[in-house]
Amino acid sequence: MKLTAPSIKIEKDTGFDPEIDIFGRKKFGEQLANIVESTNGEMVIALDSPWGEGKSTFIHMWQGYVENDRVNRLNTIYFDAFANDYQKDPFLSLASEFYEFFEEKNSKAVEFKTALGGAAKSLFRGGLKMGVRSISGGILDGSVVDTVGDQVSALLADQVDGLVEDRLAHNSADKDAFGEFEKSLSSTIKELVGDGSLVFIIDELDRCRPDFALELLENIKHFYSVPKLTFILVTNRTQLEASVNARYGSGVVANQYLQKFVHLWCSLPRATGRRGNDGVKYLEYVIERMTIGNEMICITAKEMIADILVYERLSCRTIERISSNFAVICNVAGHSLNDDHQKICGYLCFLKVVHLDLFDQCVNNKIDAISLLEQSDIKNILERAGRGGDTYREGRFITLCEIIKYDLADAAGKRAIDGVNNQNLNLQFLPPGIIKTVCSWLSNFETL
Repeated sequence: MKLTAPSIKIEKDTGFDPEIDIFGRKKFGEQLANIVESTNGEMVIALDSPWGEGKSTFIHMWQGYVENDRVNRLNTIYFDAFANDYQKDPFLSLASEFYEFFEEKNSKAVEFKTALGGAAKSLFRGGLKMGVRSISGGILDGSVVDTVGDQVSALLADQVDGLVEDRLAHNSADKDAFGEFEKSLSSTIKELVGDGSLVFIIDELDRCRPDFALELLENIKHFYSVPKLTFILVTNRTQLEASVNARYGSGVVANQYLQKFVHLWCSLPRATGRRGNDGVKYLEYVIERMTIGNEMICITAKEMIADILVYERLSCRTIERISSNFAVICNVAGHSLNDDHQKICGYLCFLKVVHLDLFDQCVNNKIDAISLLEQSDIKNILERAGRGGDTYREGRFITLCEIIKYDLADAAGKRAIDGVNNQNLNLQFLPPGIIKTVCSWLSNFETL
């Protein structure tokens, strides 16, 4: 069995292929397209979802869908912010994407490049603090200049004065340059899309350097707010808010700050609950792609993981890591383990990824069964299954708990359990030290 599932390949024309769109998000994709179409530009939409939930996969499918499969097609530009955050200037990073798109479409690329040049010169002329840093060889930045006052050398002061005079002298020209840039951007987009819209997708915004991510937002607001242009930001809202606080301090209300730039927040839908659970679907999908041919796998261990996923909402990335540990079990122990043994295997695959500290305590015999079940949330899951009338899973979790209690008990504890044990469990026939053995398998073969 492979330790990881093969990467999903999404081409430009893939769209919402049913074999890839396992969560059935095409309907949500059409709803998002309808919003873009109806607002017709000057709109910033943020697609919010936690890390590892498949945001990038969705937006690539959506891009292919709106460009190729939808009745009213949309033009799109894709920009990976994380891959470009080494660049110093977000304005030029965005402008370069527009230029490449216009050039590809043979639409006023030369005129746009000319307007861009004028705007770029004006923008750099306005970068007084950046200029001071350059003049001083990087020794002084803007914040230093703000505080040193009379201690700034006469030479540096003259140079700063020159920059200020130059900025004031070109103020009107700079305004005209930015006006020409926006006019060129707007007219070129209108020529290309007609009655439609151009969608600029910014992916991986939550993984950027905080300063680059926020400067992207500020550039969008100040320089790229034109008709028929919609931005879609693919991000994690919590992380983006952390970027705001990292740059401006905890005294800034991050949510209110982001409201200045984002008009609409939307979230990827995810089915939870006992039926049609997306976490369980993804587990099945990943393990199927990891399985080689008709090889046998530890079915009961997989079912134990699936039972936990019904009650624990874990990211797709986390489920992939659990599946890799499951593959280790299948490869090391084979599929010949009995059902009770496999239940422990499935539970420990979950424990190692989600509660590594508890897993390490199991390895070192430093935790008792009651503490383990409470801290790993299995006791809570068992109670929720009982309250919800999920008798099938309630029974399976009861069995898991009894196995864990028996395996971690000392000799006297095992005798006490044997004296009152339900005959259906036959715990005395379990191999001794199951938890210790399985932990050693998973510890000896570390997955990423």
